[in-house]
Order: sequence, then C-alpha cells, then structure tokens
Amino acid sequence: NEEDAAGMLGKFLAPRKPDPLTAALKLAAAKNLIVASADLSQLPRIPPDIPVYVVPQELELLLNSSEFISQAMVFGFNKPFVGALLVPHFTLLKNWCDEQGIHWTSPAYMVHNIKVIQKFQAEIDQLNEALPTYKKIGKFILSDSEWTSESGELTASLKMIRGKLIEKYKADVEQLYS
Repeated sequence: NEEDAAGMLGKFLAPRKPDPLTAALKLAAAKNLIVASADLSQLPRIPPDIPVYVVPQELELLLNSSEFISQAMVFGFNKPFVGALLVPHFTLLKNWCDEQGIHWTSPAYMVHNIKVIQKFQAEIDQLNEALPTYKKIGKFILSDSEWTSESGELTASLKMIRGKLIEKYKADVEQLYS
C-alpha cells in the first residue's frame, strides 16, 4: 500500500532529537569555549568484555563548558571508568568560597577542601547527566596550578601534552584507580 510506504518513509526522514552531548558540544562551541563519586558502587563501569573507545576531546569540551573548570584532561584507556584531571577557574572558585563562607587560603590547599571537592562533584554530576553510562566521569583530580607552555604541559599553540600531564600526576591517577 502506497500510504503505508509513505508513512514508513516519513518515519525514517523525520528529524531526530539531538542527543544531550551533541547539544552541549554545540552550546560550548557557540560560546567560543576552548576545546578541553565517593561511593565506588555508584561509579559507571565499562563491561570488561565490550571494548569501548571514548573520544577524550568531546568530554574535555563538555567539562570546559562549566564556568568553574578552566582546563580539563580526560583519561582512562584500559581502565574500568573514565577519569578527569581538572584545573579549577581559581578566580571564580575564590568568589564562590567567599559566598559560601569558606576561608580561602591558596589553590594548593583549596583543591583538597571537602566543600570545594563537593562543588566540583556537583558540577561533574550535572555534566554527566548528558552522557551515556560508559562516558560518565567516574572520578576526578583537581590540579592546584594552571597548565602552561612554560611548564611544558602545553605546546606553543596551547594544546595539552597528555604524556607530560599523566607523568606529572601519575601518583594521583594510580590512586584514583586503586
């Protein structure tokens, strides 16, 4: 029947609703952003028998869409969940701490403050809502310093040097997965 065929064709040609990650990436791009759980039973796990490759740049862009995150690097190749190394936007973080009545000392101490960690967990949880389970950020590390080309963590064109960052934070990354 021609009407049934036209109806079937219409179903295939109907515009699809964009997935939340694509929408978040488009929003971040429109804003001209730079492209970058304590309860272990709740961590998203990748089934060991299903090989999955997560494109880190997509997640880094999503993480950088948070106003509290200045720089982000995602890692987790051959690991049970995706992890992230985050550099807070320290000026905004200081303002937030002042508003919350949290005594500000220095970035080196503030990245270990329980309330600051909870704030970043809330940011991650909100961003994770748009992601499929295997792409969700399971745990994160807060860095107390910006990555720069002078320190050798970024190229001259401001791209991350993943190997240097992983080496610098090797102990923290190993602890994250232990």
